[in-house]
Amino acid sequence: RPATGPGGAKPSVNVADLIGPTWYLTSWTTSHGLTVLPDTDRPPTLVFDSRTAAHSDDPTNTASWAVRLGKGTLTGVERTTTALPQDAQTRAVNAAVTEVLSGNATWQIVGPTLTIRKAPGQSLRYSTALPVKTRAATAAPSLAAAVGRTWTLTSVTSAGRTWVPKTAQPSTLHFWSGGEAQEDDGVNNIEWSWHQSGFTLIWTKIWSTGVGTSGPTREVDLAVAAILQGRTSWSLEGDNLVISAPHAGRLSFSSDPGNPVVGTAAVTLEAVHGCGPQTCGRGLVRGAVTIANARGIVVWRMPVTPVDGGNDLLQAGTYTVTAKIKDGVCTPNTVTVVLGRASHVTLSCKDGISSD
Repeated sequence: RPATGPGGAKPSVNVADLIGPTWYLTSWTTSHGLTVLPDTDRPPTLVFDSRTAAHSDDPTNTASWAVRLGKGTLTGVERTTTALPQDAQTRAVNAAVTEVLSGNATWQIVGPTLTIRKAPGQSLRYSTALPVKTRAATAAPSLAAAVGRTWTLTSVTSAGRTWVPKTAQPSTLHFWSGGEAQEDDGVNNIEWSWHQSGFTLIWTKIWSTGVGTSGPTREVDLAVAAILQGRTSWSLEGDNLVISAPHAGRLSFSSDPGNPVVGTAAVTLEAVHGCGPQTCGRGLVRGAVTIANARGIVVWRMPVTPVDGGNDLLQAGTYTVTAKIKDGVCTPNTVTVVLGRASHVTLSCKDGISSD
């Protein structure tokens, strides 16, 4: 009969079972046979991204690994790692993981448990389930706590150094419910989609206004773009948010609790094009947009284009939106802004209409 593990689960050395899940470190065994439980503020993790790449989080720093996975075998070489100060508990985790994953090792999955072994007697034990020991203190919170707040970038760790952005305007990040996020570097608006899976955020870039930048702003843009792609780890403690990626570095944000939660409104101008008495079609156009609150006070005035709808940050409420376009008119419309959500409004316009 084939060997079975606890509960009758059959051991697996199928590489496909190893790739993809987030593996939480539950314990490690030293060369002296001592079993140690991690005592970090969050569970250390390991993710095999493919047969040739993996990343580990200890969880202060994130390391990327070049790996070669075989049927029950593993060869690893650490490639890059962030270099933030660690406490004693995190240093112990980092040393244990680095020792076992570097060089040649064997591995086996039984049920939700992954064991990676290296002679003489050293091993790492992981699980796809968040460890019970730390579940009460470190169960992944919902990112809903970050939604609707203005997160200002305070530091960047990239290419082995940590620096404070010196941009003319603070670079900010806003999370909207429904899985959207907006980055503002003071020059461009960049839209992202995000999906939370425990302590992992999965990012996809949607679009950008695409205005060229230089100097400190471009330095921030390149670092943020490199980090906010694919999978990142994250932590949220009060008014401090940290996002890190194994290959690119770490972003630290802060949020002023005195700033009210906001929503956003993007504006699209859709015009019917006239040719004499005939209608030639319709399309999106540029225009000068004004947004006024319920008391008639203008709170936002700026040009919009077919690719840049403004996305201004507004308090909750109903607003009247008007616009002026070249050789035409637009019918005013209203938009209701909801806290922590991205709203959108379209104005119907007519341009190029002949007096015939």
